[in-house]
Amino acid sequence: MKKIDIWLYRLTQAFVVYMPMHVFISTVLGASVGGLFFWTILKDVVLLLALPPALYLAYRKDLFNKKWFRLLFLLGGLYVLLHLIYVGVYLSDDTFSVEAGAVFNCRVIAYMFLGLVVVHGEESKNRLTCLFKISVTIALVVALFGVLQYFLPKDLLEHVGYSLDRGVKPMFYIDDKPNLPRVMSTLQDPNSLGAYLIMPIIAVIAAGTASVKKRYFSKGISASRILAILGILVLALLFTFSRGALLGLIFGLGVLLALSQRDKLRKILKKSWYIPLSICLVVVSVLFVFKDSYIIQNLVFHSDSATVLEDPNELRISITKDVINDVLATPLGHSPGTAGLVSIKASRGTVLTENYYLQIAYETGWLGLLLLISFIACIMYFLLRTNKKYQEESWIVFSAGCAYLL
Repeated sequence: MKKIDIWLYRLTQAFVVYMPMHVFISTVLGASVGGLFFWTILKDVVLLLALPPALYLAYRKDLFNKKWFRLLFLLGGLYVLLHLIYVGVYLSDDTFSVEAGAVFNCRVIAYMFLGLVVVHGEESKNRLTCLFKISVTIALVVALFGVLQYFLPKDLLEHVGYSLDRGVKPMFYIDDKPNLPRVMSTLQDPNSLGAYLIMPIIAVIAAGTASVKKRYFSKGISASRILAILGILVLALLFTFSRGALLGLIFGLGVLLALSQRDKLRKILKKSWYIPLSICLVVVSVLFVFKDSYIIQNLVFHSDSATVLEDPNELRISITKDVINDVLATPLGHSPGTAGLVSIKASRGTVLTENYYLQIAYETGWLGLLLLISFIACIMYFLLRTNKKYQEESWIVFSAGCAYLL
């Protein structure tokens, strides 16, 4: 059992390093040696092979005797089972899209399950610390490349195999304006990079406090170096110009502050409540006064008077209304792979929901959405109920989770 435990722990470490690099590595290998599809699905094959030993390890660690673990396993299992039923029913309609959609939707459950098994064992505290360090380190590498990408030639990634034919754009721009680039570093797109950087930023800010600094940073590291790491992560996020990621980060940091400094925060807000209110009023006033300026129109609204295509904000609202009406009219869903990026290759046409909750509801119906939300809600609840030994780690993951939910 000990060998399996160590092997799964090393595999988890490898996943933490590999996942943000996956698009870049698979694209480069696919372009240089061929077999792009193989390199794309390899991680999912490895994850699938890791699940049986993870189940065995969970059994040997008596995790199934814990009520919270049984509940999570039940909800996750029902979610996966629902997808398998859809695959069985709709497989003949569009084999690739249905299977790919099911894998994409279920692998997040599998990753969570693997993580839970790995960190509930001997030296669990040390394992958590190590995984957090690795997460921040690889995020720093990805962020640094993202910052450099903003200044480097915009066709740089075309030389290593990036192209629309391979499903990866070599560069993104706000409203397709060449003077307004958006970086995506080694990930699929700018929004993915922005979302990915949320948790490392929250982790660095939380680990920068005196109580946890010694666990997550090398001894003797100066505050200026911590600020430099944080600066690179934040700058990369800003260069994505992802509005959702920025709002999510602000919200997540607010949650972290409320959890870790609730008493101090309450006292400060009692005495100086007018300061945050004034800041909000100033920001709103500036946006309103300069709403017609080139910078605000493009950086905030991602469109201006020169926009030829439909306004992206109006388009998103229109898509949301259409998908909600469809979900209400089709409570059983349309099967995995009928929405999101996978549907681009579907024979039934492309449906981009611009919202993951709506995508799951569109694909797996009301039941699929309910199971996913229940699973996430349980994870979030158990994070808040974690004992003091893991309090800082729980707060970091809970705060990042709130940012992602937003």
